[in-house]
Amino acid sequence: MFSRKKRLYIRKENSTIDRKYEQEKKGETHMKKMKRWLALVLAIALVSTNAIYQLGTHMSASESSQDTSVSEEQPQQEEQDADSQTQDTTEHTDSGQASVQEVTPDQSATATTQQAADVQQAADAQQTEAAQTDVAKTIAVKIQKSDVDGGTVKVVNADGSKSDVTYDGNNQYAKEVTEGESFGFEVTAKDGYQVEQVTDQNGTAIQPASVNGNVSTYNVTDIQSEKVFSVTYNKVETQTEEKKDEKPENKAEDATATEDQNDADTQVTSTAGEIHEDTATEKWITVGKTVTLSNEYKSSGWTTYNHSWKIKEGKEVVSIDASNSNSISVKGKKAGKAKITDTITWNSFWDGQQEETITYTIHVSEAVAPTAITISGADKVTQFKDINLTYTLTPAGAEGTVQWSSSNEDILTVDSSGKVTGLRRGQATVTANVYSGQSLLCSATKTIQVVEDTTVAGESATVYYLLDPTKDANSNDSGNWGQPYGTAKVNVTGATWTGGKNCFDNVDQRVISWPNGTNVVTRNSDEWNQIFNNYKSSVEQQLGMTITEDDVVSITLRPAKISRNNGTNPDKHLDCNVDVNCKGVSIVHYYLLDKSSDPNSTEYVHQGSKSYINGNKTNPETVTGKSFPTTKTGTDGATYTFSGWYTDQELTQPATFPYTVNSNVNFYAKYVAGRQVVYNLDGGSFSDGSALTEKHNEGENVVVKSEPTRKGYKFTGWTVEGLDGVSSINSGERFQMPNNNVTITANWEEQKIEDFITLTPTDVTEVYNGEAHAAGIATASAKKAEANLDGVKIEYQKADGTWTENPAEITATNVADSTTVKVRVTSENYTGKLEDTEELTITRRPITITGDGWESSQPYTGSEYKKADYTVEEANAENTRGLVAGETATVSYEITGTNVGTYTGTFGNDFKVMKDDVDVTANYNPTKTPGTLTITKAEIAKYVTLTPADVTKVYDGNAYAAGTATAADTNGNDLKIEYQKADGSWTEDPSEITATEVKDSVTVNVRVSSEGNYDGYVTGTEKLTITARPITITGDGWTSDQPYTGSEYKKTGYTVEAANAENTRGLVAGETVNTSYEIKGTNVGSYTGTFGDNFEIKTAGGVLGIGAKDVTDNYTVTKTSGTLTISKAEILNHVTLTPNPVTKVYDGEAHTAGIATATADHGNEVKVEYSVNGTDWTTDPSTITATEVKDSVTVLLRASSEGNYEGYVTGKEELTITKRPITIIGDGWTSSQPYTGSEYRKDTYEVEETNEANTRGLVAGETATVSYEITGTNVGTYTGTFGNDFKVMKDDVDVTANYNPTKTPGTLTITKAEIAKYVTLTPADVTKVYDGNAYAAGTATAADTNGNDLKIEYQKANGSWTEDPTEITATEVKDSVTVNVRVSSEGNYDGYVTGTEELTITKRPIKITGSGWDADQVYTGKEYKKTEYTVEEANVENTRGLVAGETATVGYEIKGANVGSYTGTFEDNFLVKKGNKDVTSNYELVKEEGTLRIVTQSITPGPDPENPDPNYKGIEIDSPEDKVYNGAEQKWSPTVTDAEGNELTEGTDYTVSYDRDDFTNVTGVITVTITGTGNYSGTVTRTYQITPVDVTITTDSDNKPYDGTPLTADGRIEGLVNDEEVSFAVTGSQTAVGSSDNTYTLVWDKTAKETNYNIASVSVGTLTVTAPANNNPSVTPTPPATPNPPATPSDNPGVLDRVVDTIKDVAADVQEVFSSDDGDVPLANQNLDEHKCCILHFLIMLLTAILYGFFTHNMKKRQKKNFELREELDTELVKRGLPTSKEQKNS
Repeated sequence: MFSRKKRLYIRKENSTIDRKYEQEKKGETHMKKMKRWLALVLAIALVSTNAIYQLGTHMSASESSQDTSVSEEQPQQEEQDADSQTQDTTEHTDSGQASVQEVTPDQSATATTQQAADVQQAADAQQTEAAQTDVAKTIAVKIQKSDVDGGTVKVVNADGSKSDVTYDGNNQYAKEVTEGESFGFEVTAKDGYQVEQVTDQNGTAIQPASVNGNVSTYNVTDIQSEKVFSVTYNKVETQTEEKKDEKPENKAEDATATEDQNDADTQVTSTAGEIHEDTATEKWITVGKTVTLSNEYKSSGWTTYNHSWKIKEGKEVVSIDASNSNSISVKGKKAGKAKITDTITWNSFWDGQQEETITYTIHVSEAVAPTAITISGADKVTQFKDINLTYTLTPAGAEGTVQWSSSNEDILTVDSSGKVTGLRRGQATVTANVYSGQSLLCSATKTIQVVEDTTVAGESATVYYLLDPTKDANSNDSGNWGQPYGTAKVNVTGATWTGGKNCFDNVDQRVISWPNGTNVVTRNSDEWNQIFNNYKSSVEQQLGMTITEDDVVSITLRPAKISRNNGTNPDKHLDCNVDVNCKGVSIVHYYLLDKSSDPNSTEYVHQGSKSYINGNKTNPETVTGKSFPTTKTGTDGATYTFSGWYTDQELTQPATFPYTVNSNVNFYAKYVAGRQVVYNLDGGSFSDGSALTEKHNEGENVVVKSEPTRKGYKFTGWTVEGLDGVSSINSGERFQMPNNNVTITANWEEQKIEDFITLTPTDVTEVYNGEAHAAGIATASAKKAEANLDGVKIEYQKADGTWTENPAEITATNVADSTTVKVRVTSENYTGKLEDTEELTITRRPITITGDGWESSQPYTGSEYKKADYTVEEANAENTRGLVAGETATVSYEITGTNVGTYTGTFGNDFKVMKDDVDVTANYNPTKTPGTLTITKAEIAKYVTLTPADVTKVYDGNAYAAGTATAADTNGNDLKIEYQKADGSWTEDPSEITATEVKDSVTVNVRVSSEGNYDGYVTGTEKLTITARPITITGDGWTSDQPYTGSEYKKTGYTVEAANAENTRGLVAGETVNTSYEIKGTNVGSYTGTFGDNFEIKTAGGVLGIGAKDVTDNYTVTKTSGTLTISKAEILNHVTLTPNPVTKVYDGEAHTAGIATATADHGNEVKVEYSVNGTDWTTDPSTITATEVKDSVTVLLRASSEGNYEGYVTGKEELTITKRPITIIGDGWTSSQPYTGSEYRKDTYEVEETNEANTRGLVAGETATVSYEITGTNVGTYTGTFGNDFKVMKDDVDVTANYNPTKTPGTLTITKAEIAKYVTLTPADVTKVYDGNAYAAGTATAADTNGNDLKIEYQKANGSWTEDPTEITATEVKDSVTVNVRVSSEGNYDGYVTGTEELTITKRPIKITGSGWDADQVYTGKEYKKTEYTVEEANVENTRGLVAGETATVGYEIKGANVGSYTGTFEDNFLVKKGNKDVTSNYELVKEEGTLRIVTQSITPGPDPENPDPNYKGIEIDSPEDKVYNGAEQKWSPTVTDAEGNELTEGTDYTVSYDRDDFTNVTGVITVTITGTGNYSGTVTRTYQITPVDVTITTDSDNKPYDGTPLTADGRIEGLVNDEEVSFAVTGSQTAVGSSDNTYTLVWDKTAKETNYNIASVSVGTLTVTAPANNNPSVTPTPPATPNPPATPSDNPGVLDRVVDTIKDVAADVQEVFSSDDGDVPLANQNLDEHKCCILHFLIMLLTAILYGFFTHNMKKRQKKNFELREELDTELVKRGLPTSKEQKNS
């Protein structure tokens, strides 16, 4: 392949080859023209003959044609027809799919329009009636936006027109109507939806006034209160909806399709030019389209249908979505046929499980791309009304996305469906573009004229004028307006009402008529005078001169707005600005249409006006006081560009400022939307540093930028968002900018460093030596062969967190400095990092400290031995241990000892090494070697004394131990006292040496020793003595005389003295006395008892007394005998029995029955017996006992005498045990106790002990229990509580029933405590950064150590207290407050605990970032300027940035034009508002100015056109053409222009230099160097040359018969310039018969230089001498001349002329036939004269055949010649090493 430069070079290489090449091209072109002529002639012949034949067969002489006139009203009728079709025309919805169907006019639109008119007529009647009332009350009527986007709603206006409903921020449309007025609206359901119902605010359904197709019209009359209407839609899944994008374009076929739509199961579909009829189970779609399959099996409340959809055939043809419903969506994937089944299963009440399978057939064909689009519709649209345009795509069945656009949206707009709305009178072009994705396939245009609506009478509006120039024309305040100035008529059709009140929409176009027929105020009227007086000073100030009424030419009113709902009659007002027109003075107005704030706005807003004396100049900034930035960001995110100022609203007449004012003039400007292409490089960048955001207007072609680069990533392609149907795109591809922003995102494949690099750390370990040691040097190595180690960086993390590549920057001197060093490796070629660690370790330095001690043993003295000196090891030769030079080591050390033993010195834990004032102890590992001390034992007698302890005890049967001796040591050592036992052994326990009996008394040896510090013993003795125990034995006897009974009185008993309390006399418990004793007597007399000699005392023995021990020797016995006296008595019938009743209070003891006494008169023995049952008797009343109350009994008595008496004396006595009174006193508190929060509790009580008489209280040995409790925590008085479980136990026996308890509980009184003692209050400060929200005071907490309920209160601003802290709030900084808090408790505490807490709103930090340029900007000659800035948005934590719902403004500007650096500037007018409220004081502003750096613009794109210099912005430098030598100087000067066509200035912007000085003669290539300077840079070279001028040399030909003289002819050289000369001579000569060249000679020896000329052609003539006419044989014959080639057709034009003449003759004959008046059919007559048609037909065919043969023959000859010429040309090119013609054509 050859570049263009190469081809140009080749063509310039040799002019001869170029000429041959051109000849060849001309030959080919000529041949093509000949072919076309032949085809044309043949076609004419065939058509003509056929036409003649047809005319001759069918045409009669009487037939004639008539013209049909067209009504002049046709255009208007077309427009009306178009208007009537607005509603019923089947349009292309906003899907934009280019499937076209026939628009068949019907009556539906007319009906709909008529219904709307009927509704509006009723509304008008109501409105008129309401207008006639004195008081006009307005009522709000609202329409709630539906949750489902199922249709559109329009409101019927007073004139019958309809207005689109627009919703506010509450999703409502609101309109004010007069009370009693009607309100009409229509709802148009979208395809696939239907209107289910319309309800009012009460849920009442509103019935439609009419329904026409998908349009429902509603009319609500007599509105008396606010209404809110809601529209509900139902989605309708129909075949028509699914196929609407695929309707045929063929109009005839489409008509059929429209009729077939009445069948819900069929639809006509056009695919690939074929017409198909869809059925319920067979569908046709194209690739990429979808269709919905459905059936009647839809689940309901009664039956649930389960659907299983499957693709049975053609899975590669279609795809389906998963569904269990009765419908699914099917999408075509590729051309083919597919079968889909739906298997439905359900349960039938009657038939059980049911199943059915439905099979669907889907035909998928390739989509057909349209080749053309045709727009249909009216050419005119009435102002403020609509027409619908439709389109047709060619071929039929073609598909594409259609986008409509208007060339001037100020004049008319067109929506996505082709609906055109007229706005201002004028014309504009509507364009329909057809796209496939982003590729433009075809387009069409149509010019539409917007005409005035002359049929509208308009509505009445009172005219008002602005009272004075200081008033606000946008206000509805009556104080801004003058008095009413008559009534005008206005057209408010389709008006946009701002806030439902004001119309600013093309107001000047809406005025139909003015009061008095003109907008000029009547001179000298009250209004004129008021205006003049109010405006005079303002005009004078603007003009700088005084004016009078005579200076005023006129005062005119200029419409500003139309207002409504004014409560006046008429209701509407026409509010006007005022122009005071003075002589020689003109008024200038500036208007701006700013779509950046409202993309749908069509309103030109007045920016300012000023009067000028004619001839003065104006500019926008002076009049408006504003600046208009080149670009600004709109509310929709788009970038809007300032259009500049124009003198017409259509922006066709640009204005240049300063503008000279000589007449009234209005200036108009716009902010035009531009969209952005945003490159998201995801961390990458463009190599040329170009911006990431491009601005493009809709429809503009955009080229995707070259591939970016990103460190560590491999670029894998672009993904795109915002292009319909396109998800990926390649660099260099083009797309058309849609009406939205496009984001192109770079995709990357990460090159992770861990896949390529290995990191190897190096550990460093050193013994502390006081020096600094550096971290190890890590290494990085390749993990793979292809790894690139260039750009690898190894870094080490320092202590402050920063990183360094020098490990020597990380050191460790001390052990504490030892660290784990983070090491990382990064690379310019890979992402991420490798991280590892290495150890830098300083180990502790070993050091030995040796403590002092004693080399030999020391004797024990009881005093302490002690030393504290030590020696520190010095540094060794290797400096690896010992104390580092210059450092000092200290430690506490001690070795002490007192007692016998070996001791080791002790070092303290305070080892310390200091280096100057620095503690370096931690760097050492000390080994401490202490000294030793050995202390030997001393003789014990030297320091110890022994004191024995004698023991003397009276025998009591117990063993008594030897006494415990004591010993004393002057040195306080532990001593061991030992006692020698009977066996000679020693024991430390004197209790091991005992004496029980007298005989056991012993002298005990005692000794003392010490195992620690002493040798030997100190000895002594002590006594252990048992003395005999005194005891008295008393023999029984009688204390009184005994009656004589005749029997012996005798006793043998005795009483042994029991042990006394001191246990020093009496019988030892457990021992027994054995002895004999007797006292007896029968007769009256006195007797004394006698003890035997067998007295002994024994201990208790085992069974049968075995083992009993005689201990008599341990006693000193005293024996006392009893006495008996017997007295005489009468016995028979003289016995007296005396009962002895016994009553005892229960005392736990067994009480016996009383011993009754019986006396006999004669002193005989009487026996008294006792019985409780009268059967069993005993003489021992002690056998009848009662211990408990329940044991009380009546004892029967009887007395008898065993001797001489018979019978009994009887009686009875009572043995009674009464309940024992006992008192239980519960514990309590004798005085009140303070509240502590802890429970006061007692469960103890006092049981009454036995009294001295043993008649009450608890019996000894018994235990009384009862549950008792007295508790209290909170303030109050409490009484103890006894349970009912009083119980007295004697061992395991319950004896409770023997007691009569009295329970006396204790009491407790608890009083209140001071609250501060137990309760703590913790206020909760709240500090919030301002975020526009109200924050409540903190919720304080209180803690009671006792857990009482607490009440926390907060003091409000009015001094009152509340328990709810949310009643105290702060929203702004100024609201910050200190809140008093207190806590109390109503129960147990007195007083309050108080405190304060802070509720603080702090200023919110906010950053304002001024715009600037991230990258260098290339000088363009224009000013770079930005006024945008970015207000920091609220962060996620909502602690900084602009609070949502607030707006922040500040003045800002950055600008620059020439090369240099600039910084933006903020003004001091930062303002934040929330609504109308200034909240600036709540913010802390941080300003960040943008920067701008302008660099030189390169004048050259650089060496690589595919990758131009980014600083090259399209500067064009023309290229010189080669100059043909003309004898004059031809010095070329470049023209340098920027991208906008502005010429740069030589010397200022660039310089020019040449490589030679001769610009006249041919000297070769001239190099011109252009070098940028000032704001430009770069160097460009251009070359040209002065080429030789062509000259031609010609020598003439001549001939003559032979005459013997030379034949010569003239010659010439042509083309020399400026009369330059050469030596030229013709030398040819021919004398003999024959031919020869007429030769010449040429010498460049005169004024012409050979190098300046090129001999372009040489034509050498031939000199021919022929034989003489007499054929004289003597004449030498000459050879025959070379025949000339036959002439080409171009050489013989006469043939073509003759053909043309023949055709003309034939045409004349044809005309004659056509003009014939013969009414007969020509062939019906056999006369040849009447068969001219047939003859002519034959002749024309014959002539055509002859001509075709002739031309074909000549064409073949010319083709052969051209072929030969090409071969010659290619041969010459090959010789020269140049490409052949075929190669050139291919390149």
